[in-house]
Amino acid sequence: MAAVVVGGVAFAVLAPDRPERTGYHMTDRGVMTIDAKDRPKVPDIKGKTVEGKPFRLSEYRGKTVVVNAWAFWCGPCRLEMPMLIDFEKSMKDKGVVVVGINHGSDIDASKAFVREFGVTYPNLHDPMGKSTLGMPKGVIQSRGVPYTFVIDARQKIASSASGAINREMLDEMTAWAMKPSEKTTGR
Repeated sequence: MAAVVVGGVAFAVLAPDRPERTGYHMTDRGVMTIDAKDRPKVPDIKGKTVEGKPFRLSEYRGKTVVVNAWAFWCGPCRLEMPMLIDFEKSMKDKGVVVVGINHGSDIDASKAFVREFGVTYPNLHDPMGKSTLGMPKGVIQSRGVPYTFVIDARQKIASSASGAINREMLDEMTAWAMKPSEKTTGR
C-alpha cells in the first residue's frame, strides 16, 4: 500500500488483490482493464439519489455505465466533475450513461455540490460508502475518493481507476467496456 497526496487530500492506494489475476491489466495511465471473459459481475448498487429518488444500478442493464464516486469536500472530485458532465452529454446518444456515488457528504452539502456543477445525471447518496462494499476484491484500489469504474452492457466490471481521472483515461475505460476484445497497453 502507498499513500498518495492529491490536492491536499491523502489517499491510500492499494495494490490489486492478486496482481497476477488472469485477464486483469494495468495500463501506463493507471487504468485497470479486465478482459471480457474474466469480468466480475457488479453488485446491484441501490438506494436513494441526492434528490431522494430511488436508484438501482441494475436498471442500466444494456448500457455502458460510468460510475464515479465523489465527495463535496474532495479537491480532485471537484476538478474532474466538469469533465464528467461534458463526457455524459457527449456520450448519452451512444448508450453510455454516467452515475455518481456521493461518499462522505451530508445531504445538504451533496445537493449544493450537484447544483454548483449543474450535474444532470443521477447521484446515489451514500455518505458512509456502504454501496460498494460488495465489489469484487481488487476492482476498487483506493480507500478514498474519487474512484471510477465502468461496467459493460452485461453488468460486468470492465475497467477502473483510483484517484482523479482525465478525459483520455475515461475514453480508454469506456472504449474497453464497449470493445472488450481489444488489447490494452501496459503490463
